[in-house]
Amino acid sequence: MKKDTKIYLSLVVIVIIIIAGIFYIKNLNNLTPEEETVKCISSKAILYSQTECSHCKQQKQILGTYSGLFKIIECDKEPEKCMAKEITGTPTWEINGKLYQGVKSIRELSELSGCECNPNFKVIKNNSIITCNINSSQECLIPAKNICSD
Repeated sequence: MKKDTKIYLSLVVIVIIIIAGIFYIKNLNNLTPEEETVKCISSKAILYSQTECSHCKQQKQILGTYSGLFKIIECDKEPEKCMAKEITGTPTWEINGKLYQGVKSIRELSELSGCECNPNFKVIKNNSIITCNINSSQECLIPAKNICSD
């Protein structure tokens, strides 16, 4: 290859790398509305749970792929922490220093924490539909379901 061709190709590669780097850095801080909502809630909430509790499992299903963002204390593994907070049943949420028992939807958690809930919030777990009793007071989560509105 000619020297001029090598220089030209090197410059093109450098420009492409710079442009790709700019887009990568720009998108690092761009959170989806779902991530913003859940990060806000998780910064203000602790979930007290138990490993074999069916309602706790339901709560974790509602959190879906975002459950890893939350501080979750398993009362059967760390009973001293639950006793210190006087947890009498699970799941129990501690949000902004107050305790709330029972399974909560993302909408309820956003209201309790004071975090804005995006109306298009969705939780997708393994691309499958999570089914539940339509007549229950707990919201069912399915892909693309609006869970922040009433």
